[in-house]
Amino acid sequence: WPLANKAETERRCLAQIDALVCLGSAALKLLSTTPPASPWSSWAIVFALGCVEGRQAVACVHEHVAQLRADQRLHRRRAAEAFAASHNPHYVPLARACMATPGCEPFALELASLRQQLQPADVQGWLQRPEPEIQAVALRAWSRLAQPPADVRPIETLLDTADPDLAWQACRALTFWSSGAPLSALRHGGTLLSLLGERAIELVVLCGHHDDAQLVQRLVRRLEPTPALLDAVARLGHPGTWAFLAHYLGDPVL
Repeated sequence: WPLANKAETERRCLAQIDALVCLGSAALKLLSTTPPASPWSSWAIVFALGCVEGRQAVACVHEHVAQLRADQRLHRRRAAEAFAASHNPHYVPLARACMATPGCEPFALELASLRQQLQPADVQGWLQRPEPEIQAVALRAWSRLAQPPADVRPIETLLDTADPDLAWQACRALTFWSSGAPLSALRHGGTLLSLLGERAIELVVLCGHHDDAQLVQRLVRRLEPTPALLDAVARLGHPGTWAFLAHYLGDPVL
């Protein structure tokens, strides 16, 4: 939302959280068991619960995360971001409880990272796990730390993964650590190009050059036009993209 609406949005949030507290424990339980319609629904639910004092609200967050399906990876990420944003003081016991709950480990790891509770040795251990979701969270966690890996070659092997989110997180982290492997793999085509989709253009935005214009043209031809795709192409800043962007000016959706 525009920053001009910030005060009104915060006022509405506070009013809704006050109402939640007044309704009592039954409302907390109902909120935690409501199936989230989207990852941002999980964010709203967990943020509201995180703003309520007491252990019951924290237990409700745990219950909400535990009911998420295995394929709702982005829900777990948004839930961790929301609880971290709420500044609830009980993040350590919540993270520990979720670590011991099947399927909740990615949430716990993300939350611990966002609250700056992880060290490089911790993250390195999580990277050894076989689950792509946990590996992706571990890469995000490491990219938040001041100390980069001493050797990025083991992480470069993750570029060959079949998991799209893990491939993107590996590309993003390696680029931050000044590795040229992701862009080189993208230039050579192959599976990475197919896995990343429109995120491939994001990679070019992060570390590409003006002579990658032909690579961007190939990517654009293969992808459906979306707001995210047009946004990435615009941020590339290449004058040759003007005609492509102007073509969609009359599209009310894009």
